[in-house]
Amino acid sequence: MLSYLQKPGVQITLFVVAVAVGGGFFWYQSQQRTAPKAEQKPPPAGMGQASTEQVEVGRRDITGSEVAEVNRLDKLVLPPLRPEQPPVIVQKEEPKRQEQPKRPSFPELVQVQSSPNVKPFSAQPPKVFAPRGTLIKAALVITLETNNNGTPVLGMVTEDVYFQGNLIVPAGTQVMAASAKDSKIRDRVDIRGAFTFVWADGSEYVINGIALDHQPLPDGTFGLLDGSPGIRGRIMKSDEYIELKILISEALQGIMRAQQSTFQSVYGLVPDNSSRNAMLGAGTGGASAYSNLLVQKMENDTNYVQVPAGTSFYIYTMDVFEPELRSIGGLRQGNSAVSGIQLQQNAYEAMVSAAAAKAADFQSQTAGKKAATEEQAAAARHESLVERTKALMVPANSATGGGGAPTAPARLPIPLSPAPR
Repeated sequence: MLSYLQKPGVQITLFVVAVAVGGGFFWYQSQQRTAPKAEQKPPPAGMGQASTEQVEVGRRDITGSEVAEVNRLDKLVLPPLRPEQPPVIVQKEEPKRQEQPKRPSFPELVQVQSSPNVKPFSAQPPKVFAPRGTLIKAALVITLETNNNGTPVLGMVTEDVYFQGNLIVPAGTQVMAASAKDSKIRDRVDIRGAFTFVWADGSEYVINGIALDHQPLPDGTFGLLDGSPGIRGRIMKSDEYIELKILISEALQGIMRAQQSTFQSVYGLVPDNSSRNAMLGAGTGGASAYSNLLVQKMENDTNYVQVPAGTSFYIYTMDVFEPELRSIGGLRQGNSAVSGIQLQQNAYEAMVSAAAAKAADFQSQTAGKKAATEEQAAAARHESLVERTKALMVPANSATGGGGAPTAPARLPIPLSPAPR
């Protein structure tokens, strides 16, 4: 049946019939509109208006027997008496309000952006701070010496530091730093880098700075070298005669080489192979080794700078001092000299990266759902095509032969492409 309806001739015929039926319907409607209306007859005289016509009414005289028949009481049938009942109050029922149909629930709309809409970074300045270049007076608590290990620097703030009426660092705050291996410069110890301030409650704050010399004078003024880099101390020697020992060992090397007997060869002067030259050569080698050992000892252990406890110095801040960033264990700064603006920048970057990751995750989920929907639609189309193919292979009416046996069903060609919908 479907294959028959798909033939062009049948479709054209059906189209012509539909056009003809529609045209006839519209023609009938137009004829009904243009047809003249029947004239209405005027109402008879006397109906709602004055009239002079006289209408004859048939009259019949009533006899006395008929009047007696009407006036007889036994002919009257009265309804049975009922006990008085209270009046029934009929309440007028209010018309029921028609309930409005519920609106269909629509899915929530979700606005998705390919890139997260994040406001640009705007740093908030600190409320309590001290600018760069603030001098904080401190004093050493333990003696400082320069050696291979690098002794720790432990000090204490000696004066309160104020800025704009706000207490930045109170006196008594502990200060910690570290001296490098090669921090010895002449008679000074160069200390620069991270300084950790520890308040009385145990909170810590880290800031970059440089240690400067403090040279006050008895008259209240300051010396010429006040504020110069490094903490000034004194040069110490572990061996006062080490230079003399080096000179004597070098002199012995020259004397023993000169006492060796030599002869002229094609390679120049060569020592003779004798026991005397062997003893002098051994002494020369020993003196050279001792001289090198003394030189290394003098460079590493002999000369060092010692700064006694109680020495005062300045801490020159290289960053903005923000006491509000102090925390227990320095966890807020991560035990590094990080400013408040840098912490805000790090938090902003973390927020942006989290928003971008969330948007990427949502897009991946949306793409996965879309792919699954398309796959289901493709499977449904394939199943529909299979069902239509099976329906075309089965004949509409099974014909029977003359002997009563059913004839073989006619095979219809299988379409290679799905029929147009």
